[in-house]
Amino acid sequence: SLLAGMPPVTGLWCMLVPVVVYALVASSRQLVIGPDSATAPLVLAAVLPLAALGTPRYAALVALLSLLVGLMLLVVYVARLGVLADFLSRPVLTGFLAGIGVAVVVSQLPALLGVETTARTTIPLLVDLVRGLDDIVWPSLALGALTIAVIVAFERYLPRWPGQLVAVILAVLLALALDLRARGVVTLGAVDTGLPDFMLPLAGWRELGPLLVPAFAIVVIVIAQTVATAESYAFRRRYRVSPARDILGLGLANAAAGFSGTYCVNGSATKTAVADAAGGRSQVVSLVMVVAVVAVLLAGTGVIALLPSTAIAAVVIVAGWRLVDVAGLRSVLRVRPWEFAVALIGAAGVVLLSITYGFLIAVALSIIDRMRIAHVPSDAILGEVSESGWHDVTKRRGALAPRGMMAYRFSSSLYFPNATRFHERVLQMVDDARTTPRWFVLDASAVSDVDYTAGQTLLAVA
Repeated sequence: SLLAGMPPVTGLWCMLVPVVVYALVASSRQLVIGPDSATAPLVLAAVLPLAALGTPRYAALVALLSLLVGLMLLVVYVARLGVLADFLSRPVLTGFLAGIGVAVVVSQLPALLGVETTARTTIPLLVDLVRGLDDIVWPSLALGALTIAVIVAFERYLPRWPGQLVAVILAVLLALALDLRARGVVTLGAVDTGLPDFMLPLAGWRELGPLLVPAFAIVVIVIAQTVATAESYAFRRRYRVSPARDILGLGLANAAAGFSGTYCVNGSATKTAVADAAGGRSQVVSLVMVVAVVAVLLAGTGVIALLPSTAIAAVVIVAGWRLVDVAGLRSVLRVRPWEFAVALIGAAGVVLLSITYGFLIAVALSIIDRMRIAHVPSDAILGEVSESGWHDVTKRRGALAPRGMMAYRFSSSLYFPNATRFHERVLQMVDDARTTPRWFVLDASAVSDVDYTAGQTLLAVA
């Protein structure tokens, strides 16, 4: 909430109506949506030039921005523009999640160590931590490390027990018993109460123009993070998702955020990781979370105020580290080294730049790899083997073509990137033949499409 320039209670409001709407519409069983550190700074940067922080006008423009994001996502759904998900290979997903995991772990280190920092991205944050090593609050580090140890111990020896809940309760009790606040351990502190007022965000329509570009940027980030995270968990837990339905759910959820006076919501890799680590396998987790948030808002937030920040950071660190699938990356390296490099570059992009740039870099590399393969596809001169058909003459002994004929297989669709290579290969094989063939036969069983450029090449060869 502070990153978006909004009161802390609005972060809880984000977990109400938007979450219910998404849970009822979306296809992902596990994706948890909510306020996100990737989009919140964009909200602040978009609205701050138009209104002062803390004013009703600022809140109204934030709500209007949420509504704009929701409407744009609905346009993406109707126009079927969410095809970005089709370019996510499994290695890309594995690398993307690994990068998110590292970024999540690093983002929680200041809270774990009790060190203050203004940095928001991974590398500057690490630099600030190194410079602030002398300022480490050791009781905070000890309490966080103990929380991590308890969670890991429960996962290993009592996996069916709610280890995270036990660890957090233990942290609260220790903080109270040892008066750790007096020793520098930070707690969440007081949070306002009350449910949101529902309204039509009409105030500030004259600023609609300046908000369009930031809204589009947020839409790109929302789609990139949500689709990648939903696909990743679907792959890990072996079920299918529909990116289009998830985009529809996000559109409706952000529209609901606008009507409830709060800021943009997004698919959260961190929250999803925590839910997955706790055994959550359906959207029931999100609905239970909504009930808990309502109870907190109605009964008061005194209990939340006692939570040590280091304990919360410990829970998130454990969940984030699980996203680094070392075994999966090792498997990719063994089978497809190039795709491992793509996964690694995508992970590095997330860590060094941002989740969005890392995702886009990995997708771009995947597309380049596909184009590289299509540009230089496998091919073969074919010969006939009695009773077993036609085979590559270099791989099947005794495969011979009838005298005067050359049979050639090109294992890809023909289009402009590989048309020139096809032409050169045909001429080269004819020139290299011991006797000039009278017939040249093209095995086009693998050619599913021929574009205009390739069509002209075929005519030239003929």
